[in-house]
Amino acid sequence: MTIVSRLGPSGGVAAVNAALPHLLSRGPRSSSSTLGGAKKVHNKGAIPLFLISPADALKSDFLHKSDPTAWRYPIVWAGGIALADVRADKAPPNLSALIRGPVAERFFKATEIVKREYESSSKEYEVRALEVPAMYVTALWLHEARGFEDIFFPIAEGKIEPSIDGRSIEDDPHFLDRLKEAAQDRFAIAVPSSPHRRGF
Repeated sequence: MTIVSRLGPSGGVAAVNAALPHLLSRGPRSSSSTLGGAKKVHNKGAIPLFLISPADALKSDFLHKSDPTAWRYPIVWAGGIALADVRADKAPPNLSALIRGPVAERFFKATEIVKREYESSSKEYEVRALEVPAMYVTALWLHEARGFEDIFFPIAEGKIEPSIDGRSIEDDPHFLDRLKEAAQDRFAIAVPSSPHRRGF
């Protein structure tokens, strides 16, 4: 058994390649290197991206009732890191987001950790990405193929931008509990008697 990779939607890599040079020439650069010289992204397996709302996080068994809404392509070029998200719900697929900086670097580091620690496992896992945009939460999600195990590596939690050299990147068995608590607090925040907001 091993880490399972997906190829992503037909036309996904082409959509990234078409937009990449222009997008990488705009805005802030990665903290570690220059990405502006990128001309092409090599597809080594797309990562399904699950975007959920705080309300979704409160639903019973929401993980196994969710479908990927986009595909994430890690880009490594001249030492730089970026993440390109492609929406596949419309034809042809189009690039919907380009992520750089600490979040992209931490996410890529997490994929490397997962490969190193789980590649020789007796179980079969799929690497996924879970995001709650309204709560500024991003996590790498390792899903066991039979659905018996889900492991989360938190990447970003809250509005404070994470540091690539700061908090360690490791699996967090309490991630879902904290996510649900924080989602509950979002809906209770307007109630005077509600407790101080916890979690993210």
